[in-house]
Amino acid sequence: MSALQRQIVQNKITRTSGTPGSEVVNLRTGATTAAKLQTRPPPLSSAFKGHIQFYGFSVNVDWVRKFTERHLGSELPNFSTTLFWFLQYLRAKSQYAEIGVKGAMIDSDTLSHATICEGLAGDAQVTIITLCAWDKASWDNRPTQAQVKIVSAIMEAEPQWFIDINTPDMYY
Repeated sequence: MSALQRQIVQNKITRTSGTPGSEVVNLRTGATTAAKLQTRPPPLSSAFKGHIQFYGFSVNVDWVRKFTERHLGSELPNFSTTLFWFLQYLRAKSQYAEIGVKGAMIDSDTLSHATICEGLAGDAQVTIITLCAWDKASWDNRPTQAQVKIVSAIMEAEPQWFIDINTPDMYY
């Protein structure tokens, strides 16, 4: 059953009121909530069947280091510490606690600005800052459009969908 079909069955069809980041009005009850992210991932090819798709930003190590140094006034001891501080900064500014880090497959959109690193299996990958994933639990807790806008402004980029580097059997 699609998400739209579930909404119809539950009689919770909503409409947005105004611009992105505004409220959503429940047509049945009149209740309002913050508008959620609506961007859906592209379909996966059969080669990646079962892989999780994450919505977020590719990480450029030098950019994150410089950003952190500008805001703290000094460099942190290593990139793990720097990335941890940066994630906490993003969470605090956006008021969205589900921001995380994952490894993702490299595609043509990430090559120009992301730092390519070697994964545990020796494969080239890119580190991504995730906002949500295309699975029920994560999608149900996805950020609002206003929260995505805040993180996008900090990252100086628009989020995109990435394919998880891990194979499905690593999760199940």
